[in-house]
Amino acid sequence: MGEQAAGRHVLRLSYDGHGIPDLADVARRDAATLLGVTLDAPLDVAIVPWVRAAPATHAVDGMRRIGEAESGTGLAAVVAAAEREAGRLLDERAEEDGVATD
Repeated sequence: MGEQAAGRHVLRLSYDGHGIPDLADVARRDAATLLGVTLDAPLDVAIVPWVRAAPATHAVDGMRRIGEAESGTGLAAVVAAAEREAGRLLDERAEEDGVATD
C-alpha cells in the first residue's frame, strides 16, 4: 500500500456517534495531529456507518463474553478486556488447583 500511496498518507479513523458537523475536516485535523504533519484536504473520504453488536442479555453459566458489546468500541478496548478476562480465568483455574498466583 505504501508504494501505491506514492508519498501520500493513508489513514483510517473511526468516530463514535452520528451527526458530527464537518466530520471530514475533524478527521483531517485529527490525522494531522496523530501523524505530526500538516495535511491538505483529503483526496477522498468515505463515511461508513457501522452497526454495533447489541449487548448480550445473558451468558450461559460459566461462559465469558468478550467483544465490543462488552468492552467498548475499538480493537484496543477489546484486546485489553480479553487480556483482563484471560488473567481472571487463569487466576480462577490456579485457585481451583490450589496454586498461589501472587
